Amino acid sequence: MPKSKTPTLTPKKQRLLNPPDYSKAIYVNVQKYWRRLSPIFRSQRAACIWMPCMLEYWMTRADEYKYEFKPPWNEPYFPAIFDSCDWRFERRGRHPAYWDFVVHGACHWIVDLDLFVAINAYPEIPWQILSSQRHSTVWNGDLREPLLFDVNYLALDVPPAEALQTAWPGRLLEPSRYLKEYLHPLVGYGPRGDANRSLRLRTSEGGPRTKGAVCSNNETLPSGPQAL
Repeated sequence: MPKSKTPTLTPKKQRLLNPPDYSKAIYVNVQKYWRRLSPIFRSQRAACIWMPCMLEYWMTRADEYKYEFKPPWNEPYFPAIFDSCDWRFERRGRHPAYWDFVVHGACHWIVDLDLFVAINAYPEIPWQILSSQRHSTVWNGDLREPLLFDVNYLALDVPPAEALQTAWPGRLLEPSRYLKEYLHPLVGYGPRGDANRSLRLRTSEGGPRTKGAVCSNNETLPSGPQAL
């Protein structure tokens, strides 16, 4: 009688059998550490991450809802201007500054910015993107003490356990790998990255350019600490 082969589990199925401790999941408190994180969020290199992502998100919505693609021109030019939901108006008091980088329903397009900030602010942690059809988040890879860097769900008051469970088991990228790296292939992965190389803003062929586009073909980023 022939021996039956033991089925090989895919990494995704292996994660289903070994989930993290959702009850211990926490967020990085972006508001608390904003003085440290703000220069990275507002840097030129960060704009080379979020801008092409937001343009792709805007074009995706235009295709889905059948309206003409027109990127917003509001100032100041931050991801929040691409937000089509009015969740901020329900919040009383002064809004945290990091909400400028929150876009409701755009977790798959904001997650690369989260990763960029996380690996530059806390390079000793092996940050990696966990992405499912329902949610994408940045995770420290620890099953026992999960730590998430997720500005969208943090701002929307989604419990960290729910954020991790919504993304699990999903697709787990290698540490420091972007979800949409085709949109920003030359930005680099560490505090230094490829800051002296020319960066290209990739949209569709002949795609739109906005006055906030700092990653055009003929522009380079400064080197040194200011490159962050």
